[in-house]
Amino acid sequence: ALPRAQLGDASAQTLIAEMMSRGLGTKRDPKTAAFWYGQAAAGGDPAAMFKYALLLMEGRDVERDKVKADEYMKKAADAGNSSAQFNWAQTLVADNPGEKGLKLALPYYEKSAEQGVADSQYAVAQV
Repeated sequence: ALPRAQLGDASAQTLIAEMMSRGLGTKRDPKTAAFWYGQAAAGGDPAAMFKYALLLMEGRDVERDKVKADEYMKKAADAGNSSAQFNWAQTLVADNPGEKGLKLALPYYEKSAEQGVADSQYAVAQV
């Protein structure tokens, strides 16, 4: 996978990132994993966009950047990643208190709930 990742294959980059972040078949290396998640996210891989957004939110192994984290989380959500849909909905509610936030978040909660995410199913029921 590494030669393909080095050539810009976003799926291979995500695979390398997953292997390095978990220590699967290689030494665990969170900083290098974060690099590959960033490359794959920039290349449009929804799973990588979600993982990289989480890293950016937490400032773990990359510099904290809420604007960039929100951008990647929304892109991953719009690409159909169920976990990103839930997290983007949570962000919308947090950033837009009251009824406005709930209206913005509901479509993302619903999409995630339809994919079986229990937290989203609960959120939809509460809304």
